[in-house]
Formats: sequence, C-alpha cells, structure tokens
Amino acid sequence: MKFLEEVKKKSEEISKLQCKNSQLEEIKKIGKERLELISSGLFTLYKEFPEFTIPEYVEIVEVINKEVLAKLSPLITRQMTEEDLKQLGNLTSKYLGEKEAEVLSKALKRI
Repeated sequence: MKFLEEVKKKSEEISKLQCKNSQLEEIKKIGKERLELISSGLFTLYKEFPEFTIPEYVEIVEVINKEVLAKLSPLITRQMTEEDLKQLGNLTSKYLGEKEAEVLSKALKRI
C-alpha cells in the first residue's frame, strides 16, 4: 500500500509541472525506481522462500508483471528503431550465428 500511496503522491506532484518534458522525465524516473524496488523484492522473495516451486514462483511473477510491470515498462523504455533492430541482428549473427539471428528477427517482428 505504501508503494501505491507514494506513486499517487508523486503523480500529483508531476501533474503540477508545467513542462511536458519535465513531466515525462519524472514519470520515467518514478517508473525506474519502482521497477528496481519490485526487482529487489522478487530477489528477496526468492531468497527467503526457496521452498517455492518454480510454478509457484512464476505465478507470483506473472501477477506482478500483469498488474505492474506491463504498465510501467512502456513508460520508461524507448521503442527500438529499425537501425537498432538491424544492429542487434548483426551482433547476434556475429556472436551467436546466422540461425540465432534469424530466430531473433522473427521473434522481434511478432512483437
């Protein structure tokens, strides 16, 4: 609950900013901070509850992903350009082989 209260408070502060770019930067900053907090929490969960089976752990992560991460990630990540995709393909081909580069390319086109 503290997490959500902080996000609400920050969002109210951000909405008062005049500059849209400043608002966007603050939203990205909050998103990154919250993603780091969630990641830390997941590692702690894994460390403190090793008795969880993989399906139980995956179930927890899926709920967090669906409810939080999927909504925060688009706010803080930039879209890859065609040039970025081409460069990633070239690097994949160079280090992992042409077949892996093709698989990656097909997967990225589906997204």
